[in-house]
Amino acid sequence: MEANRQLIVIGNPGNKRTSFLQKARTRLGLPPAHLISYLDWLRYKGSPGELLRPYLQDDKLLPLIRLDSPGEQFEVERELIALGAVCAEEGNRMDPSTEALYQSAAALDAFHPLHHLSTAARISPQEARYLVQEQGRIYHPAQWFRGFCRLLHQIKQQAESLSPSVRWMNEPAEIALMFDKRRCNQLLGAHDVPVPPIPAALGSIRNYEELREAMRTRRMHRVFIKLAFGSSASGIAAYQMNPSTGAEVMVTTIGQEYRDHESVYYNAGSLRKYTDTTIIKTIVNWLCEQGVHVERWIEKASVPTALHKQVFDIRQLVVGGQACHRVARLSRTPITNLHLRNDRADPADIGLTPETINRIEEIAQATMALFPSSFVAGIDVLLSRGSLKPYIADINPFGDLVYDVQFNGYSTYEWEMTCIYKG
Repeated sequence: MEANRQLIVIGNPGNKRTSFLQKARTRLGLPPAHLISYLDWLRYKGSPGELLRPYLQDDKLLPLIRLDSPGEQFEVERELIALGAVCAEEGNRMDPSTEALYQSAAALDAFHPLHHLSTAARISPQEARYLVQEQGRIYHPAQWFRGFCRLLHQIKQQAESLSPSVRWMNEPAEIALMFDKRRCNQLLGAHDVPVPPIPAALGSIRNYEELREAMRTRRMHRVFIKLAFGSSASGIAAYQMNPSTGAEVMVTTIGQEYRDHESVYYNAGSLRKYTDTTIIKTIVNWLCEQGVHVERWIEKASVPTALHKQVFDIRQLVVGGQACHRVARLSRTPITNLHLRNDRADPADIGLTPETINRIEEIAQATMALFPSSFVAGIDVLLSRGSLKPYIADINPFGDLVYDVQFNGYSTYEWEMTCIYKG
């Protein structure tokens, strides 16, 4: 990227991502990035692209826009759910306060071609804005993702109409693609990048019964069931079925309870184990309604630790096409995300050879090459037990928040800024 670019960040002010990025720029002697909040954009009366205009006037400083994670702020979550409420065929029934966001719903859905696979009931924009935050609760994820894709489309459209010289750290359409596990699995598989096999064609598993039938047909008795657009292990379940008896076990981050005659779903603070068919069926059907990705449960490689074996995978960061920072995530369970109080380690410290680390880097770089207009992503790579064959498990366009890991003496954000401005 050109070094004469001013950085504009659209994100949530005050969170760790934006503060770490600003600190990295200060340490490198760079001016602070300009910051526009998602909430200001979503609530702007009129054309929110006007928020960008002050930073697009100087012809000597070309604009580089970084879209950061919209998470960790409930007001933003509510606005995204509201934005995902209206279908194209409902274009005349709009909330007047946000008419500009809905006037071309069909065009706004261009970044979400699989929205028709979600059959979950929607709530109105007004109902979305009255949602009350409950810690860990998962609110209308399909509608949230539709709103997020519409927001990405709108930001790209308005920014590029204001300045043809705009460049993106991660291009909005590619962010939407990275977020959708179904589309990523298709894309990577079509380009011979190893991904876990799926038990049935895209969109053909719509409920619990169809899941079990697909597993029987493919003799795939252990699968991961994932919310198609979840992150941080939200909406993920490891599920296995005994082919002889039909007995089943689910290990998941999802908690479920009934309140006022409806099911409420939330991210539990620790993993839950279910063997009761009624609750397993309820969770699977809910995931299918929202939008589900199902893949073979590939048993991960493990390492011995002081008290027990732990399986692991690798979060590999790729910046500017090159693999850089990485961390191993270790767990006694099939789900390794670090916020579940799992352990972390340097991959070299758990016995991975330079050859294995090189294979991890190569598959991560091959993955990122399929997103040619994006600069950075966290690639989750699993190694199968025994062979250590690498597979891509997930792609996170906001996956650069990696603590206490350095590459060439730089933190993740320092390295990104160095590659842009000094590389």
